[in-house]
Amino acid sequence: PLHLSLFETLFVRLKELEKKDGIKRTVTLNKQFRTHPVLGDFASKEFYEKYPGEGYSSDWDSTSRFAHELPGIKNKAAVWIDVPLAKGKEEKPNTSYCRPAEVSVIVNKLKEWATSEAGNKFSYGIITFYKEQEKELKREIGRLNLPVKCRIGSVDAFQGMEFDVVFLSVVRSNNLKIDNPYGFLCSVNR
Repeated sequence: PLHLSLFETLFVRLKELEKKDGIKRTVTLNKQFRTHPVLGDFASKEFYEKYPGEGYSSDWDSTSRFAHELPGIKNKAAVWIDVPLAKGKEEKPNTSYCRPAEVSVIVNKLKEWATSEAGNKFSYGIITFYKEQEKELKREIGRLNLPVKCRIGSVDAFQGMEFDVVFLSVVRSNNLKIDNPYGFLCSVNR
């Protein structure tokens, strides 16, 4: 038997109504419980506040739920790990991109945090926009035999998942000499 979640049921019913009366309907969730308020506020301002009556709100009274002691970033909700172009640019060995320099930085940082006393109980996710980068990350991290849960995949594969620590591997970030240096990353959905 087919079992639909509440959201799936609502979505199906809205689509049926649209077919009946031709009125386009959208549903925006405006409360979350899984993201640090700093990240939730950013998402709200960038993506949801343009819809009347919508916006982010959190039911958490404090950020204590997100406290951590990871080396070098204690209690920070988000950090940018810079991988300068001088360390190596993206490559396109087939139809997809990868950036070995970025793979190396992520692997080293993951190893540092996952083997630390503060981070050896966390789950880790590594999200990337490119299949070739996913393949390289899986190959390199597979060699580590880390004592933690670590999942690597595309943005689409991670939809709805949660991890204690998430890396976003953007791959293409510095090649401004070409017409479209960021490719499909410029899409609002990405």
